[in-house]
Formats: sequence, C-alpha cells, structure tokens
Amino acid sequence: MLSAATGAAAATAEEAAFLRGLGLRVRGIASQTGFTVEASFPLAVALAAVAVHRGRLFAPLDPAEDAMTGPLRQALVTLWGHWRGEAMALVTPA
Repeated sequence: MLSAATGAAAATAEEAAFLRGLGLRVRGIASQTGFTVEASFPLAVALAAVAVHRGRLFAPLDPAEDAMTGPLRQALVTLWGHWRGEAMALVTPA
C-alpha cells in the first residue's frame, strides 16, 4: 500500500484510519518525495509498479511503518487530501 496523501491533518487522519482497517503494510511517500501536487499520484503508481515487478515492498520510510517480509503480488495506491481529486489504483503484474 503506497500513500501519496497531502499531509493535510484532517484528510491524512481520515486516510490513516481507513488504512488501519485494511491491515496492509503502508508506505507514505510524501515524506521522501515532497508533496508534488499533480505528480504525487503518478509517482506513487510508478513506485508501486517497480515494487510489484520486484516482488517486494521497499523498506519503511518512517519509523511508524511496518516492515514487510513476504512476497508482494499487488499494491494499492491512494491519494487523499485533495478537494475532489482523491484517487485510488490497484497495481498488479502484467
């Protein structure tokens, strides 16, 4: 699970609550890439595609993120915090 959330407090908290309920390993990319507005979602999809292609999720980017030891077969990408611009994509192997 890759998140390109904006970091806006209310939207990020809403997304975090939703993701906790899914029980997935999460990587928030904005802490490493910055919030690049329109480019955030395509960047997260590209990172997810690389991770799925390699069959493994990259190391945690934040101390609050859990490591993933098993194989990665697909990745969910989200973008929350925009007004009428939220997005979600499922990345699977070709």
